[in-house]
Amino acid sequence: MSACTCTACGSSFALEELANAHATCARCAPRVPPLRWGPFVLLQRLGRGGAGEVWHARDEQERDLALKILRVDLASAGERFARETRAAQKIEHPLVARVLASGMHEGRAYLAQERIDGRSLRFSLDGTPWPI
Repeated sequence: MSACTCTACGSSFALEELANAHATCARCAPRVPPLRWGPFVLLQRLGRGGAGEVWHARDEQERDLALKILRVDLASAGERFARETRAAQKIEHPLVARVLASGMHEGRAYLAQERIDGRSLRFSLDGTPWPI
């Protein structure tokens, strides 16, 4: 487990407890203004994977959303990402998050989708059924 130092109070905390984009601990997070990235305010990182990061963000229309940001070194995968985005925009189903926006900012492709509260898909991968 990696350790971080809070940029607001200097306390040490586990990287997994990172509260927001400013590297603050959970205690200081409410006092630190959120980070702006293009037309979005990044509120909390929800996950990180091989292709990039997913953030709980808010757009200029004050909508809470899930913002997927492709890694900068994957710029060559941008066309594939754009195709996947166009395909996702065509899907309309109550159990699928709608695509709200997509584009490029600072050389990185992004996809903004509805943010759906609930438990992570990771919990179902262990075989536990979801309540319907």
